[in-house]
Amino acid sequence: DALPISTMAALTAEVYHYVNKEQSILIGTAIIPVADILAKGNGSVTAKLSANKGAEPIVANNADRLGTLSLKITLPNVNGGNKRAAEPATAIEPKKPSAPVETQRPKPVGDQHVLIKVLSATNLISRDFTTSDPFVNISQRARIGVDPKLLKKTGHVSSDLNPKWVGPDAQAQAVVPPTGEGFIEFEVWDDDNLNANEFMGFCKVAVEEILKHDSKRYVMDLVPREKETDKTVLANAGKLGTLTVEITQLKADNKVEGQAPSAPVTSAVPVLTEAQKVKALRGGTREVMIYIEGCTDVLDRDGALLGESDVYVVLVDPSGKEMFRTPVVESQNPKYEIEKATVTLPINPADTGVYTFEVWDEDPMMMRDFLGCVTIAPDVLVGGGSRKMSLALQPSTVHNDKFITQNTDKLGKIQLSITVTDPDERVPSQGQAASKGGNYDVTARILGCRSLLNRSSVTAADPFVMVYRNDSKIFSSVPASNTCDPTFANATVTFKVATGDLDGNARFEVWDKCALGNKFMGEIIIPTPDVIASFGGKVITYQLRPRQKENEDVIKKNAERLGQILLTFENSTTAPDNTDSTRQPSANQPAKVVQETPKQPRNVTFYIEGCDSLLDRDAIGGHSDPFVVVVATQNGKEVKLLKTPFINDQPNPKWDRKDSSFEFTAFPNDTTSLRVEVWDDDQMSSDFLGCVYLPITDVFNKTLTGKVVKKLGAREKESESYITENASKGGLGTITINIDDRSGPAAVRATSKVAEPDVPAVVRKVRLTVVEGKSLCNVEGMMATGESDPYVIVTASNGTVLLTTPAQDSTLNPKWKNANIPLTVKSNDTGSLTFTVMDSNNKLSSDSFMGRASLAIADIALKGNISHTLKLLPSENAKENHSNFTKKSNDLGSITIEISEEDGTIGKGAEAAKDQIAEVSKAKAESKAKADSAPAPAPVVRNQYKIKAWVKNLKNIIAADFTSSDPFVKLLIDGKQIGKTSTVSSNLNPTWDEAKGSIRGIDVATNAGQTITLEVEDEDNVASNDKIGEFKLSVDDVIATIGQTRTFDLINNNTGKYGKKNPGTITLLFTYDDK
Repeated sequence: DALPISTMAALTAEVYHYVNKEQSILIGTAIIPVADILAKGNGSVTAKLSANKGAEPIVANNADRLGTLSLKITLPNVNGGNKRAAEPATAIEPKKPSAPVETQRPKPVGDQHVLIKVLSATNLISRDFTTSDPFVNISQRARIGVDPKLLKKTGHVSSDLNPKWVGPDAQAQAVVPPTGEGFIEFEVWDDDNLNANEFMGFCKVAVEEILKHDSKRYVMDLVPREKETDKTVLANAGKLGTLTVEITQLKADNKVEGQAPSAPVTSAVPVLTEAQKVKALRGGTREVMIYIEGCTDVLDRDGALLGESDVYVVLVDPSGKEMFRTPVVESQNPKYEIEKATVTLPINPADTGVYTFEVWDEDPMMMRDFLGCVTIAPDVLVGGGSRKMSLALQPSTVHNDKFITQNTDKLGKIQLSITVTDPDERVPSQGQAASKGGNYDVTARILGCRSLLNRSSVTAADPFVMVYRNDSKIFSSVPASNTCDPTFANATVTFKVATGDLDGNARFEVWDKCALGNKFMGEIIIPTPDVIASFGGKVITYQLRPRQKENEDVIKKNAERLGQILLTFENSTTAPDNTDSTRQPSANQPAKVVQETPKQPRNVTFYIEGCDSLLDRDAIGGHSDPFVVVVATQNGKEVKLLKTPFINDQPNPKWDRKDSSFEFTAFPNDTTSLRVEVWDDDQMSSDFLGCVYLPITDVFNKTLTGKVVKKLGAREKESESYITENASKGGLGTITINIDDRSGPAAVRATSKVAEPDVPAVVRKVRLTVVEGKSLCNVEGMMATGESDPYVIVTASNGTVLLTTPAQDSTLNPKWKNANIPLTVKSNDTGSLTFTVMDSNNKLSSDSFMGRASLAIADIALKGNISHTLKLLPSENAKENHSNFTKKSNDLGSITIEISEEDGTIGKGAEAAKDQIAEVSKAKAESKAKADSAPAPAPVVRNQYKIKAWVKNLKNIIAADFTSSDPFVKLLIDGKQIGKTSTVSSNLNPTWDEAKGSIRGIDVATNAGQTITLEVEDEDNVASNDKIGEFKLSVDDVIATIGQTRTFDLINNNTGKYGKKNPGTITLLFTYDDK
């Protein structure tokens, strides 16, 4: 072959043993430097074969006697020009008719970008009984003997042996060398949610082949992998099907011999120039702020009668995790407020995969509808710098929607605004030019650090920052506690710089505060000109580095993993003050007195969204069963605020807002800290998984707000070596918490209601049919061999049974015939229908619960003939749930119902119904506009120094009068009675409304630090009252949990009369006292 050796450093030749058409074994590799070839000229070159890494045992064991390889070399213009040396005569087969000669594509200079699209597959093998759910892994192998690098995992196509993939989810980009070395490889797998994914076939394309064509479609036979062990694949070798891919060379910023540089390719997936890529990779991880401005011309999937789509956008990271979602806006051209549609993420441009922006149509009563997506690679998000983008929405193979695929050119666009904290893009402030050549007062603010190297062997680090100006220490921050991602409140330092100070600098050192001596964590040195160039208050993220003469091995070894520091610089130079600062105010000019407005407490809602990459602590196998506990700590005292339900067998749990939210009131200078603990639920004893600490001062000052993702660490006095070992490696996972400040006029405006207009209701006669169930959970007993016998009970909001279907014998996919009932429904009905699925036990025992779903009656009235697929959920009553639910509580199957018109709309007919529906939609829009424009009422300023206690109920208290009690509750502060509730006669589970159960008189100002005692007594008209139980808590604990309904166990303080009986529980709510 003719080879362009002038572009190569060496020739690499590989010798193989041929086994069959699908398999060969590598014997050895010979490497011949081009310099040796050029020095020798024409003739033979012999090189010794050597074994590759990972070679076959027989090759590795004989590495010293693999033999040699000889090549005959003919160089141009040597001994007769380009003529080849004479070759021995061989038998020549008759030539086949030659194909048209293809003009050779000019070879590119430098690395080449290629776009790889997986299009389709045919005749794949079945790995799930009769079908498969195929997806494709796209990888790049640099050369033989080197492990491949995964470029992309496509979405899976459900139940299809001839799948097709569309859109960016089935695309990858690769950078290939101009030498043609390496391969692009494709593996087809069957996606399996319950077990491990199963291999289906392999194929590859040589880079050398790719570089011969601008764009080419390849149809390849799937074959087993080298050293294949899968018996099913081996048994079907030769009939594993085919895979079709298309590979295109991207021309953006590439130079081609003999041609002018081509223009950048316009694509829905932006492509970086080489300069942009180098710039992106140079700076490492950056903070990227993404503002999802809105969408234009998205599809309407609600239909003409129900208005426009209710559009929101979800941002998904390369691992498939949801990172952010916008509010819902009812419009085909939604615009989102910047405060509610902005997220800041740390993004490493070297990461593989893509960030996906998915656009959805919200439907609270049914499945949501997919509207399209765009995908952007990490290096494009970072390397393109701060900019705005308007990108065309594309279909997705993850959400395979035929309607979207059929309307690919009508999906509309999404608008994004990207801001990258890039040191090369600093913008001087306006005052800088005017002050050029002079001195500046610089105000530097240390916002925090990210992903610091943990120098503590027991817990997370306690980092602080020291600032030096020209090697003189000028500032030291207060240490943060137990975190490698600290935020610093009020960490501000001011110093002077001059434009002529070209050799000066500001040095920021990060240290871990330790009792036995502080430990260095990293530093950044910023020259004075760069400080001046950074004026403007923009957040800049700097990569921490070792010291110039670093002597610690741990810092040297982790030089690229020391983390980042976030800083801002402001030009705080003020205009000269011409007044005499020493002059006292005259009698006619009193000194100014500045009155500081007292800060009001902030009412904050915490929502524990979920965790990622938790430890597996199940001894038997499988994943942990995580739950979260939140504890408020202050002055050594602790109060439990929240315990979420556990999620079975899940390292990446997600909780519903209703199960994992709590409210908290943050006061100025509050010393409370929240400890958020993650545990693995176990019937014997729960196992600790990690925790984070949230200082309330950071919440009050809004340095902790919005969506917060934190790495889990060890506890302050961690006793488990397993936890400390994994914490030091950053291996405990992360937790995501949403912190929402609901204080101030904005919150008042949000809760103020504008009266809904009086709109006549739509009244319809419909027929409801229960059609089928799918993938129901089997709740047969352990000794039973068959499956459940399901039937459905339909009930109204008042509990009336409307329909009971017949039971279907031994099936988890039942179908019912003629299981229907006529209904009259109204659009203003606030009730719902409940569908309960039961397993019939033929009166041998009580029937077993299989799942429950509901559907709003108003939704039935406002939507025409329609089919609903309702997901079944467990019961809120845990005793009702079957033991099998713990294995698949998130997947109990579904039932399908149909709604059909019975005889039109009562009184007005179908056309009038449409008018009424339109009238309802219009009235709601007018109501919303009126609410948005309504002036905010004056905020209610609660008296923050007075608190009211509302005793809501007692449960399971002791019977003081033989069989019952006449309970009431007294409240005492440091032994002095403040008030009491009314008495409830003859009741062991009494309840009080707010009027009869409220006790006033707690004064924060005078009672701070004192103890509140709640005593439960039995009223006795004849003798003295009997004490039943009591509970004590501090006034500080009350302040920390204001606004939360909490239940406490009573303490038996009368053991002489009641022995060791449990005195029951008390439920309380402490609130501000508006009176």
